[in-house]
Amino acid sequence: MSFIARLMRRRAAALVSLLALLGSLLPVAAFCAGETVSLDELIAEGLRNSPEILAAQARAEAAGYRIPQAMSLPDPMFMFGYQNEGFQRLTLGNADASQSMGMSNLSQMFPFWGKRALKGEMAARDAESLKALYTAGKLRVVAQIKVVFYDLFLAYKTLDILKERTELFSRIEDAAQSRYASGTGMQQEVIMAQTEKYMILEKEEMQRQRVQALQGMLNAAVGRRADAPLGRPALPAATPFGVTLEEMIDMAGEHSPEVKSKQKMVEGAEAKVKMAKKEYYPDVTVGASYFPRTGGLVDMWNLTFTVNLPIYYRTKQRQALAEAQAGLSEARRELAATELMHRVRREGELLHGAGGGQAHEAL
Repeated sequence: MSFIARLMRRRAAALVSLLALLGSLLPVAAFCAGETVSLDELIAEGLRNSPEILAAQARAEAAGYRIPQAMSLPDPMFMFGYQNEGFQRLTLGNADASQSMGMSNLSQMFPFWGKRALKGEMAARDAESLKALYTAGKLRVVAQIKVVFYDLFLAYKTLDILKERTELFSRIEDAAQSRYASGTGMQQEVIMAQTEKYMILEKEEMQRQRVQALQGMLNAAVGRRADAPLGRPALPAATPFGVTLEEMIDMAGEHSPEVKSKQKMVEGAEAKVKMAKKEYYPDVTVGASYFPRTGGLVDMWNLTFTVNLPIYYRTKQRQALAEAQAGLSEARRELAATELMHRVRREGELLHGAGGGQAHEAL
């Protein structure tokens, strides 16, 4: 056997030993032979376990509870006390102390007309914005699971192909060795077959490592431990599409939860501007008082109406209105930026789709 042949055999043996050592040292998720896992099961599990989804759901629910609070009236106020004549002694019940009496008062503040409705609208728009973000979070988790699932499915298929090629080149190597032993073949054929086989073995080990890395990523996406056992992805069912790529991209832009969230933020900011303008008008507090008297005197009562005077509007109401208008401008610009981002993304998808179609036609 020539020096080159011996060298190639030693390098091939060293390569196989190194690959076996690497495979034994890597702590990875276990392969579940014969078991498969479906995409729908992983998506359902991911939506149940994702901390991001659970937190967004809790925020949306909490925002919904703020709507009736914003529309409620302030708590009524109850006051009770006693009025005495002089400081020397208690004069309650004395005939000559007609001004000594007990007293009680019940009052209720009523916001100016339209303020409660605007407060409810502001809270409702905030809740709808958070609900849209919750939907966006679910879509992100689902998209992440799908991407890793299909990558893992492709990695397994690639590994199957490499195994088939390894078996093929093993048979070729055996045939080449038989031909060389019988004197009908050349030594170079054996060396070439062995080289190809060990190159494929190296690719196969690299693909195994990719499978194991994707298993850890998919486990993390669904809320499991990275080293939890995971079955092989089942063959996905064919999904028919009755619309074109352009129509799907337009639909994605129209129904985007991010855009809906920004739209609700704009509507909420508009309600805040209206509310800031309403703050220029005073609120009314209605009060009723009762004064029980003794000594044969007639009891007394009164009815009062109290309004606040917004005389410091330059530093309060006017500044609040400017703040609300600035917030509205910010919300509108964020909406425009989000719509622009989706438009650029849609155009990029269209260009990518057009390029893919041209390449397919050229092929």
